[in-house]
Amino acid sequence: MQQFRIKPNGFAEVRKKMIKRVIPTMLIALIGGIVIAWFNSQGKTGDSNVLPFLVPFFIIVMVYSLVRSINRQKKLFESYTLTIADNVITRQMVNTPEITIYFHEVKDIIKSMEGGFTIMGLEPADIIIIPVQVEKYEELEAVLNQVKPVIAPPASLYLLQKGRIFLSLATAGAMAAIYISDNKIIVGIAGVLGLCLLGWTFFYLSRSKNVDQKTRNSRWAFLLVMAAIIGIMVVKLTAVAE
Repeated sequence: MQQFRIKPNGFAEVRKKMIKRVIPTMLIALIGGIVIAWFNSQGKTGDSNVLPFLVPFFIIVMVYSLVRSINRQKKLFESYTLTIADNVITRQMVNTPEITIYFHEVKDIIKSMEGGFTIMGLEPADIIIIPVQVEKYEELEAVLNQVKPVIAPPASLYLLQKGRIFLSLATAGAMAAIYISDNKIIVGIAGVLGLCLLGWTFFYLSRSKNVDQKTRNSRWAFLLVMAAIIGIMVVKLTAVAE
């Protein structure tokens, strides 16, 4: 039996990547919220006076959420254990479902450009992600090559990973358009786009075994947002033009 864990101080690299990825997303959400509030407050002096108080409040909330998220991810990351024994590969991590893939069920083993590995099983949900910060890296790569030759990521997977930023921007843009615009065509297109993106995210969080239970539970909030979008669409699309 061979076991592989995360090397000491391995999370420091991950924390830097998280901050670089999350902060721009939070700034986009904050700016989007300010823009929406500003447009909705036009002609309402009382509402515009609230913004100087709301912006610092939301900044504090975002910073607090980021710190909590980093601490939670640190706990998950440092509990990571990969076991290869008896013709089976098992990934264990606190607060996440255990993933077990037999050697004969391995479809592909992909090595990312950053150096991490992804083991693809027969079922879509059976995906074991191995971070590059794993200890005994060269030994692990040799073992994986014995299970199935490690391959480079296909172009489609590379585009999907890069497309996550676009999806975040598209979701923020769709939400802003739904709240700001009164044009029925824009509201209709943005509403359908927003519902599709939020629905895909809800489905992904429901199926993924690489997401901790707390994050998975948060997916129910997406249903509330989707319900709000549907409500706004109904009101704006059925409104009689003045």
